[in-house]
Amino acid sequence: MGRVIPRGRKPNARRTRALATLLLACGLLAVLPSGLFAQPADNNRTHYVNFRDFNIPFGAMNDPQIAEILLYVSTDRKPYTYVGAVKPSARKFFYPAEGDGWYSFVVQTRSANGVLSPSDLKSVSPSLRICVDTQAPVIEELTAVAPTAESKQPGIHWKIKEENLKEIWLEYRSVNGGDWVPLFPQAEPEKTWRWKPAWGGELEVRMQALDRAGNRSEVKTLRLNVPENVSHMPHPNDSAAAGKVIYVKSKTFQLNYKLDNESVGPSNVASVDIWKVHRGQAWTKCPEKSKPNGSVATTVKPPGKGTPDGSVAITVNSAGRWGFRLIPRSGVGLAERDPRPGDTPDIWVEVDEEAPKVKITNVTVVQEDDGGYMTVYWKAEDTFLRATPISIFLSPTPQSGTWMPIEGNLANTGSWRIKTDAPILGGRYEFYVKVSAIDEAGNIGSDQWREVVKVDLNIPRIKSIDVKPTDAPPPTSMPTPTNDAQETSRQRLSPPSFGNPLGGDAPKPPPPPLGGTPAQPRPMPSSLTGTNGGFSNPTPQTVPIKGLEIP
Repeated sequence: MGRVIPRGRKPNARRTRALATLLLACGLLAVLPSGLFAQPADNNRTHYVNFRDFNIPFGAMNDPQIAEILLYVSTDRKPYTYVGAVKPSARKFFYPAEGDGWYSFVVQTRSANGVLSPSDLKSVSPSLRICVDTQAPVIEELTAVAPTAESKQPGIHWKIKEENLKEIWLEYRSVNGGDWVPLFPQAEPEKTWRWKPAWGGELEVRMQALDRAGNRSEVKTLRLNVPENVSHMPHPNDSAAAGKVIYVKSKTFQLNYKLDNESVGPSNVASVDIWKVHRGQAWTKCPEKSKPNGSVATTVKPPGKGTPDGSVAITVNSAGRWGFRLIPRSGVGLAERDPRPGDTPDIWVEVDEEAPKVKITNVTVVQEDDGGYMTVYWKAEDTFLRATPISIFLSPTPQSGTWMPIEGNLANTGSWRIKTDAPILGGRYEFYVKVSAIDEAGNIGSDQWREVVKVDLNIPRIKSIDVKPTDAPPPTSMPTPTNDAQETSRQRLSPPSFGNPLGGDAPKPPPPPLGGTPAQPRPMPSSLTGTNGGFSNPTPQTVPIKGLEIP
C-alpha cells in the first residue's frame, strides 16, 4: 500500500473564523510548543499561519507595579502602530489581521505611575513576526522531459506559484498499479528534475506542493514513458522487483539483510554502509549500532557500518516513510557509489505510530419476519488500514476488561449484522459491544458502545385461560329471622345512649375539685321527666323562623 498524498483544503473553503494561539512574552518571546506552527529552522521568532484572526498570549507578570500591557504592530516594515492595551490578568491579546502579509509585534508595559517600558519603540526589534498566508500553492506546470544525449534518464519540469514554498511531494508508480514510490526533489518554484526509476514502461507521476503556513496545492498528475534499458529492472508485475514497503509502529526497528555470495570476492566483505532518506531530506549515512547475525551481544560499528551478514537496529527521528540503501564494501575497499538525490532505495519502511480512529455510531436490534437481528454500525479511519481490519467483541460488563471476540477480519464496510439467536452469541441476551481496527503497522484503535445491548426480543404471552369453581364451606349457625315491626318498637323503647357522639367510649365525668365537695350532676329539665320512670310528651313550642310558625 502506498502512502496517499493527502488532499488539502481549498483556500477560504471554510468561512468560519479560526482562532489560533501564538505565544508572546512581555518584551521577550515565549517559545512555541514544538510543531504548533510551521516555522523556518533559522528563526524561531517567525511563524506562518493560514488564518487571519488569532490570540497572542503573554507570560505571567510578577511585577505588581505593572498596570497595563500595550501591543503594537508593524506591517511591511512601517513604523509601529498602537493596537490595544489589556490588564496583566488578561494574559492575551486578540488580533484580527486585515489581510495576507507580514505582521511584526512588540509589547510595552505601563506602570501604575504611568512610566512606559521601553519608552521609545523606534529601535526595538519585534518580539514576534507572523506571516499570514491563506492562499494555497498553485502548480502551474507539470510536464514530461524526454531523455537527452547527455542524460538518458527521464525527467519532469514543474512551475509552482508560491512565495512561501516549503516542500514538494512527488511520487510515481506503474500505470498498472502498485505502491507509490516517493521522490525527494528540492523545493524550488521552477525546476527540471531527472531521476532513475526502479522500472521502465509507462509510469504515473503525481505532485503536490506545500507552503510554510500548511496550505496544500491541488494534486497534479502526468504520464511518463521510460525505456526498459534505463532502469535495468523488471516490470513491477514481478513482485520480487517491486518496491517493498514494511510497516512498523516504532521509530526504532530491526533491519535484517543478507549478502549475495556470488558477488563476494576473495577479500570478502569488510562492512556494509547503511544509508537512509526521508521526504524533503538528502541521503545520510546511518550512525547505528550493529550486531552480527545470531549474536546477542551488541557491537558498535563506525557510523553507517553494518556487519557482512546480519542485522542492525535503526532509529529514525520522526514518523513517515523512510528509504534505505545498503552498500557492501569489499575487503579491499571496493563498493558501489554512494546514493544520490533521486536514487531509489532498496526498501521502504513506513513508521506509523498512530492507531486507527474508530467510532461506533449505532447498534440496533430489530425483529424481522425470520427472526431478530443485531446490526453494529461504525466508522474507522486510518491511512494504512489493513484489507480486513475490523473485529467485533462482546463483554458482560464494560468494567470486567474481558472481551470475547465473536467476529474478526471483517472489511471496513461500516456495518455488521448477525441473528440474535446465532450460536456464536452463546445464548447471551444482553452484553456490551466493542469494535476494533488494526493498521498495517499493528496499531489498534477501538471504541465501545455506551449502552448495554439487549437481544431478547421475546414478549411473554398467556397461552390459555381456564376457570375452575371453588366450593365454599357451610356456615356454623343460621341467624333467627325477626319481625320488622317488633324490631322498630324495640329500638324506640331503648333508653337513649349518652355515649361519645363521635364514637368510642363515653367521656368520663370531671374529677372532683381538690379539697372540696364532689360536683353534683345537673338536674334534667322537667319537660324530660315523667311519672313511673317514663317519658312525658313535651308541650309543643312555637319557634318563629322568617315569619313562619312551625309547631
